[in-house]
Amino acid sequence: MTPVTTHDIDSALAAHIATGSTDILDGLETQVWQRIEARIERARTVRMQGAALAVALVVGIVNGGIAVRHFQPSDNEMQAFSLSSSLMPLNQTEQG
Repeated sequence: MTPVTTHDIDSALAAHIATGSTDILDGLETQVWQRIEARIERARTVRMQGAALAVALVVGIVNGGIAVRHFQPSDNEMQAFSLSSSLMPLNQTEQG
């Protein structure tokens, strides 16, 4: 389906007014309905894009919330050399 521009419809109406012939108006209804269908399709596309964006946002928030809640740093031997090693109980009692 080729998109119908406003110029096509306007020129058909202007030609009808100038000549008074109804032959020019034969395809006008089809062109108008094509434009209406194109607008409806564009609106449907915008709604689908908005819905996809909303779903992506919800999935990101839920995934981020779950990751933050369940992420626990693992204990390992290198913890003794970390920046917070001075806060370890053995270092505070001067035993470490």
